[in-house]
Amino acid sequence: MMLDAAKLGPRLGTEHAGLVRDVLAASQRTGRPVGITEHLLARVDWSDPGACPLRRQFLPTIDELEPDHPLCRPDPLAEAAGQQAPGLVRRYPDRALLLTTSRCPVYCAFCTRSWAVGPTGAVPRRQRWEQALAALEADDSIVDVTISGGDIWQLAPDELAWLGERLLALRGLERLRLASRGLVAEPDRILQGDLLGVLCRLARQARDRGVRIALHAHVNHPIELSSLTRRAAAHLVEAGLTLRAQTVLLRGVNDSPQTLIALVRALVRTGIQPYYVYLADMAPGAEHLRTSLALAQELEKQLRGRTAGFDMPGFVCDLLGGGGKRQVHSWERYDPHLGLAVFRSPVIDPDRLFLHADPLRDLDEDARGIWSDPQQRGLALNRLQRPLELRC
Repeated sequence: MMLDAAKLGPRLGTEHAGLVRDVLAASQRTGRPVGITEHLLARVDWSDPGACPLRRQFLPTIDELEPDHPLCRPDPLAEAAGQQAPGLVRRYPDRALLLTTSRCPVYCAFCTRSWAVGPTGAVPRRQRWEQALAALEADDSIVDVTISGGDIWQLAPDELAWLGERLLALRGLERLRLASRGLVAEPDRILQGDLLGVLCRLARQARDRGVRIALHAHVNHPIELSSLTRRAAAHLVEAGLTLRAQTVLLRGVNDSPQTLIALVRALVRTGIQPYYVYLADMAPGAEHLRTSLALAQELEKQLRGRTAGFDMPGFVCDLLGGGGKRQVHSWERYDPHLGLAVFRSPVIDPDRLFLHADPLRDLDEDARGIWSDPQQRGLALNRLQRPLELRC
């Protein structure tokens, strides 16, 4: 069960009344909803909640917030503009993302999709899914579909079954991915509910059709891999699903080599393949959790060689404006002083340069002054985005 803002105070009691007040103040300032499951709330370190990685992810306080970066956008990945049908996002030539719901079992403080996700958002159901499915059925180039949201954990088992079966019937489908935070947020839905049966049936149908099916679990810290989550993961692996982990690099949560090494090793022991470590997107209200590109590069170097190569996650940034995922070392230009990097994404748009910006807190006073002055900022952006000399 998810605890929203109204339930959080009574659940934590007077001992943490100040924390609850600060969390609600942060929610009012950012416009982000408060939501955490009983399962994750029970794993918060209440002896030191200020440093607890779970508390920082789901219950940010007003004093932690930082002003948004000047390049911050409500929809940093331009997903709304990239929809070919309701909830159907196309970015790569042979892949599609299907956003099925606006609800989540938890609400992360760094959500890149906060423009569309929340308890008051519209929840698209089958009449809207039909439009997306019609677009997919009319396009034989699609071989890979990801179902996300919101979070598929919020779908009823019969809805997930219906949607999964329709997608598995697509001509030419080779891969089906199910993206969710639910494995760590509500593992009891696998252990006690009907969801496991649906996923087992979809796994069998995928195998019969020669389609690879995987659950992409969002996991950011070893503390999230509870005994219940490990048991639920074992059931899914036994059912024939591939489990992969997607991690967001977050300041004060997992931005150290020790934590990332522990996370990768814990994931592997749980039967989950480390897949991606993302830099946090430039979403409103999330600046206090973002990290620099330089730190991501250093962490990748520190992690590489400490685990087998096939267990090594890729460190990527999902580029501002819809440039897609690019490896953190693959920039065309990077000015650490300004905290600004330029990337190319030839498959998406060979003629466009995409940006990534570091948090202002990591820059010196001179660089912060440039960012605060619109004229100087424009000159800096123009300089970094000048045409590239490409050699093939």
